[in-house]
Order: sequence, then structure tokens, then C-alpha cells
Amino acid sequence: MIRKRRFFIPEFKQEAASVVLDQGCTVSQASTSLGVVESALQRWVKQLETRCERLDREQDIFKKLR
Repeated sequence: MIRKRRFFIPEFKQEAASVVLDQGCTVSQASTSLGVVESALQRWVKQLETRCERLDREQDIFKKLR
């Protein structure tokens, strides 16, 4: 039997990662309630953290330029 690969839109990934980062749920709890595998959710959380860190650095640069 062939399994079809699931596709998640970026908005869903961001919201799922926000559940872990903002609401304090564990990756395990959130992945179970959202119906996704833990490894995918862990990857989305890491990507969101990286994106937030990048935005913070860019804001610091703009503040210094003022």
C-alpha cells in the first residue's frame, strides 16, 4: 500500500509551532492533538524560532541606524 505524502500550508505550520512556543504545550502533546508527527512539528518549531531570532537581529540593526 502506498502512503500519500501529506501537505501542510505555511499558516498551519506557523500556528502549530506557536502552540508549542506560545502556549507551552510539549511537542508530543501538540503533535498528537494536531495529528502530525513529532519530527515535523519539531522542525516547524525550530524554523519559527530561527525566523524570530533573525527578525530580532534585523530590528536591532535598524535601531542602531536611527
